[in-house]
Amino acid sequence: MSTDININTEIAKSELRPIAIDIATFNDSLESIEIETEEDQGKVANLVKFMNGSRKKLEEKRLSLVKPLKQVSNDIDALFKVPRDQIDLVLVKAKKKMNVFAQQQHAIAAARAKAERIEADREAAEARKVAEDLASISEHAAPMAEAVIEQAEKKVEKAAAPVKVEAVRTEETTTAVNKTWTVDVLDVVALCRAVADGLIDPSMVEPNMVALRQFCRTEAVEREKFGCKFYQAISTTVR
Repeated sequence: MSTDININTEIAKSELRPIAIDIATFNDSLESIEIETEEDQGKVANLVKFMNGSRKKLEEKRLSLVKPLKQVSNDIDALFKVPRDQIDLVLVKAKKKMNVFAQQQHAIAAARAKAERIEADREAAEARKVAEDLASISEHAAPMAEAVIEQAEKKVEKAAAPVKVEAVRTEETTTAVNKTWTVDVLDVVALCRAVADGLIDPSMVEPNMVALRQFCRTEAVEREKFGCKFYQAISTTVR
């Protein structure tokens, strides 16, 4: 097969050389033409038709060379597809179970952290009360009162730290728990309203141009509406 491919490639190269010359010639011709009359338009159309034919021949030759290679590639892909898909399925199931466990552990850690914050806030409130009582007894007790408040504030600060789930380690692996901010759009109208009100950047909402063009063809009226300009684009086709 390798020998056949090399031979076909050399044949293709020999067929490409005159086409490359034609391309350069027609490009020079095109550069020299300024379309000012229908005759000029016709000349360029003739060039386009010829180049379209050349491109078609190129594509046919390319496909004739690629087709046998694609068949070999498809056969190899088919050979590996079943076991590869089975591995992927097992990996998806395993990752799902691991994510569920991680979410449960995070929920437990979050509940524990919330309880610790509540307790720390309670202790801080009691510490402030004790500090006030100490300060009212004697001015010499002020440093002690400040120390009591400082200790309580440290507990509050520690309890306010982000929730963290420790990595799970074995002899062979370490499974870290990753937290990544993401978003689901619940109300696209509210999202667009936020853009209109200047609360978020317009790039947050990407227009669906395929749907808009379909809507434009349905309306078939040149006008500006919904922040869009509906119009007929002018182009040419050579047959």
